[in-house]
Amino acid sequence: MCWPGVHLGGSSPAWTSPEPLVSGTACAQACQMEGCNHWRLTLSGYCELYDASQFVTAPYGRNDSTVVGCFAGVTATFQCLPTGVAISYTQGTASSGTTVSACAADCKADSLCTGFTLYDNAGSPYCQLHRWSFVGGAGQDGPDANVVQVCLRTHTLRQLLDSSQVGPNSPVAPPQPPGGSWLVVDRKAAKWEHDEQQCLRKTFMSAAKRTLWATW
Repeated sequence: MCWPGVHLGGSSPAWTSPEPLVSGTACAQACQMEGCNHWRLTLSGYCELYDASQFVTAPYGRNDSTVVGCFAGVTATFQCLPTGVAISYTQGTASSGTTVSACAADCKADSLCTGFTLYDNAGSPYCQLHRWSFVGGAGQDGPDANVVQVCLRTHTLRQLLDSSQVGPNSPVAPPQPPGGSWLVVDRKAAKWEHDEQQCLRKTFMSAAKRTLWATW
């Protein structure tokens, strides 16, 4: 689960690559080997791994020095932030939800919903669905006493390309998110991707070994 140009939080990474890596694929592999809650690839090419204690701690949100920020692994339909933590977003379709579960149901019913924010305005809860999370003039990146919960939807590519959203003969990609794009590859690219990952893994391990010898 990744966002282009978004840092998911933290100023003290648990691990930083000893030298710039080739791509986010190598950073994801480093997270898998080292263990992390979330990671980011910086504009200078370095991979930074963060533990759960750094999640949505300052700075987080849109970040000019971040190429992409990702959660290490997501298994649920929504990834929810701690109570009182807000993010910026672009407002989506209207929701009548007044609870987290009702907001989630409205979001799941909308194929373009990327998350939601549940507010409590002096005892009157209301829900705002996100058209884009982390992008837009609604909300803020930081604490908000009126926010009950922010939850991010863990879209899959299958959901984003749901055939119910296009005509039977219309191979249309979903609209591009501001600041990024969806990448769709066919099966012919599978072998190339596998070979690239193996190469990136060898590059990463080689860099790690050189650092180990240099600090021995």
